[in-house]
This record gives sequence, C-alpha cells and structure tokens, in this order.
Amino acid sequence: MKAPKCASDYQMKVSGPIMDRFDLHMEVSSINVYNYDLIVDNSEEESEYIAEESRKYV
Repeated sequence: MKAPKCASDYQMKVSGPIMDRFDLHMEVSSINVYNYDLIVDNSEEESEYIAEESRKYV
C-alpha cells in the first residue's frame, strides 16, 4: 500500500504552496469608462519626467 501514501504525500507537498496562492481575493468595483475627467493622457509628460529624473543618477 505504498501508492496511496505516496499520492497523499505528493498532494500535500504540492498543494500547500499552490493553495497558499489561491486563498486571497478582492472585489473591485467597476468604473464608469464614460467619465473622461478621470482619463488623462499624460504619457509624454511622464516619459519626460522619468528621463529627467534618471539623468540625475547617471
């Protein structure tokens, strides 16, 4: 009867680390995509800022 014990040992060994990652969840409410006040395209400004900041450390 080694097979049932091996299977349960393997399942305990694998399921612990895997199940540890599946026990958290969070609810996220939906957003209104038609509210354009919240959507701001400032990617160019962000790129310039990041480039400026990174030059300080080079």
